[in-house]
Amino acid sequence: ANKRITSDQNKRLEKNKLVNQQHISRAIRATLFFLAVGALMLMVIYLQVQNNLRARNKAERELEESEEWFATVLSSIGDGVIVTEKNGDIIFMNPASRSLTRWGNEAYGKPVELIYPLIREDNKESMDNPVNKAINEKQVVGTSEYKTLVRKDNTEIFVHDSVAPVIDDDGEVSGAVLVFRDVTAQRKSEATIR
Repeated sequence: ANKRITSDQNKRLEKNKLVNQQHISRAIRATLFFLAVGALMLMVIYLQVQNNLRARNKAERELEESEEWFATVLSSIGDGVIVTEKNGDIIFMNPASRSLTRWGNEAYGKPVELIYPLIREDNKESMDNPVNKAINEKQVVGTSEYKTLVRKDNTEIFVHDSVAPVIDDDGEVSGAVLVFRDVTAQRKSEATIR
């Protein structure tokens, strides 16, 4: 009878062992499946992050190239170009504007009225700066009248100018672009004819 109990116990133990092995095998398979799914998800996330980084880097490079191109274009223009913030402080001057005003990089951050002071030809009275008018009225300002620009070295030249406000996507003025040229020779020629 003892042999029989031991044999039955051995059979039950073997059966339990087999069932336990099956449970362990299923648990291992389930764990491996979830690990594989997790690894796959991590790979997809990693690839997506890499794609986003590449796209961002490409967009940043394109923006830099675009900014460089615009700066080159503005620097190549023969007329003076001054760009201001909304408050009228200068943030950009092309080489022609530096030459015409006799101001260099020290003009950046200064009010446009200081760098581009205008006076009337006939009575030498100060004129309102067209940048402020363009910003306040949100419209292009330009006249064909001769204006006298008093340069940093106190020499004077005649200029014609035009100012356009820089208007953002919300319709708000964020600054202005002043374009001007030296018309001293033209003015002297007209004065000689009279």
